[in-house]
Amino acid sequence: MSPNWQLTSQGAATAIFTRTDLTRPELLGYLRDHDDAAFIDRFLQSKGPDNETARSRGVWPQAPTIYETSVYLPNWHESNASSLAEHYNFVRKVLVSKQEYNVAIALAYGTLRKAREGLRENPNDPEGYRTLAETYAFLRDIETAFQAEKKLPYPFPFRYYQIISSYHQVLDCAPDDVAARFSLVEAYSREKRHDLALKYLEEVLETAKQSPNEVPDRIRVYSQQQSSDDQLNELRTMVSQFSEQVDTDLQSAANRVQIAQLAFAAGFPLKALEVLEGDLTIVARDPNAQMLMS
Repeated sequence: MSPNWQLTSQGAATAIFTRTDLTRPELLGYLRDHDDAAFIDRFLQSKGPDNETARSRGVWPQAPTIYETSVYLPNWHESNASSLAEHYNFVRKVLVSKQEYNVAIALAYGTLRKAREGLRENPNDPEGYRTLAETYAFLRDIETAFQAEKKLPYPFPFRYYQIISSYHQVLDCAPDDVAARFSLVEAYSREKRHDLALKYLEEVLETAKQSPNEVPDRIRVYSQQQSSDDQLNELRTMVSQFSEQVDTDLQSAANRVQIAQLAFAAGFPLKALEVLEGDLTIVARDPNAQMLMS
C-alpha cells in the first residue's frame, strides 16, 4: 500500500483509508489518533471493558438434515461479526507474509473474539469454525517458536485440542467438507496420531479420486503426487504392525488398560479406544480407563 494512505477504520465489509500527504492540522491530529496502536486498541479491543462478562454459547453446531440439504434450503445468515473475523484473518495472513508479527498477533486475538461472537448468532456457520481453527494454528506456531527460542518446556497442548475441535465442528456443519478433513490430516500427523491421520487421509484421497473437480486445488494436486501414496502406505504399515502387536498382547492375557495406555502414548488413539471397548466392564471400575476414554 502507498505510504500516502493510512488504514484508519475496518468494518465487516469495508475499510477506510485516509491520506497522509496533506498538511491540514485537523487531518494530522486525526491520523495521530488513528495510528496502528489505536487501530488495535479500538477495533480489536485488546483491552475489554471492565464490566464485560464471559458469554457462553448455548447452541452448538448440528449436521444438516436431509430435508435441509435436498428439499428446502434454509435461509443463510452470516453475521457482521463473522464477516469481520474473516477480514481480520485475511489481513493477519498478509501481515505474517510481511513478518509483521506484533500486529498479526493482535489481529489473531481480535479474530477469535469476533468469530466467537458470530458463532453465537449462527452456530452452524462452518467458516466461523474454520476461522477459529486457522487462528488457533497460527497462535500455536507463535507460542511454539517462542518456547523453543527461550528453551522453555511447551505447556499442555491445548492449542492442538482447540484446532481439532474447531475442524470437527466444521464437519458437524458441513459433513462433506474435504478441506477440513485434510486439515485434520495435517493436525494429526503433526501430533503423531497415526491411526487418526490415516482415517482422514483415506477419506480425503478417496474423495479426490471420485470427485476431483469438487476438491480444492491444493488437495487435488497433493492427491496426484507420489508423496500422497507414500504417506498413505507408510501410515497403513505403521497402523497394521502396531495392531498386530496389540492383538498378540491381548491374547496373552495382558492388562487391557495398560495396553490401551501404551497405544495412546504411541500415537494410536483409535486402537486404544478399540482395546477399551473390548471389555467395558474394566472401564466401569478402572478410573484410568475412564480418564483415557474421556
